[in-house]
Amino acid sequence: MGDNGVGKSTLFRSILQFQKYKGRITWKGSVLKKKKSLYRDLTGVVQEAEKQFIRVSLREELQLDGPDSERNQRIFQALRYFDLEQALDKSPYQLSGGQQKILQLLTILTSKASVILLDEPFAGLDDRACHYFCQWIVEDRNQGRSFLIISHRLDPLISVVDYWVEMTSQGLSHVKEVIITKLLTSQSSNAQGEVR
Repeated sequence: MGDNGVGKSTLFRSILQFQKYKGRITWKGSVLKKKKSLYRDLTGVVQEAEKQFIRVSLREELQLDGPDSERNQRIFQALRYFDLEQALDKSPYQLSGGQQKILQLLTILTSKASVILLDEPFAGLDDRACHYFCQWIVEDRNQGRSFLIISHRLDPLISVVDYWVEMTSQGLSHVKEVIITKLLTSQSSNAQGEVR
C-alpha cells in the first residue's frame, strides 16, 4: 500500500520486466534479470484490464479448449457465478469494465504461475465479486501459491494477506505481519475457516 505516485505499479512493471530499472530484484536467491527461467513462476496483471486481452473471444482468452478439465470446470463455475456463460463467444471489448476485470482475474488466477502479482485487482468490482476472488486467492495460497497485491481497497484484503508493506517515496517504510481473526465464508459452500 502507499500513496499515488510512490512507485507501487512501477515496482510491479519492473519485476515483470515491462520497465527498465536500476538495482537488483532477486527471487529464490537468484537475480531475476539474469535468470530468465524464473519468469515461468511469475505472472501479473496491470491495472487496466483491457490492455491485457489478446484474443477475439472470452472462450479463446480463457483458453477453454485446453485439456485441463479441472481448470476449465473452475472457470465455468466462475462464469456461472457472474452470469457470463452466455458471453463466451463475445469479444472481451464488448464487456463492461467490471466484467473485463473478472475476465482478467480468471485468466491470471487459472495460469500455472506460482507467484501472482495483482495491481488493483478489485478496481471496478462490487463487494460480491471481491469476496469471490478473495476466497479464490485464499484457496490458492493455502495450496502454496504466493501473491503480491497492490490495492487501495484494503477492506477485501483483510481476510487474505499475511503482511502489509507500505511504500513511500523513500522506499519500503513499514512491514507488518497481519494476524487475522475475521472469518472468511466460502462462496461455494457454508464452510467457514479462520484465515491467517
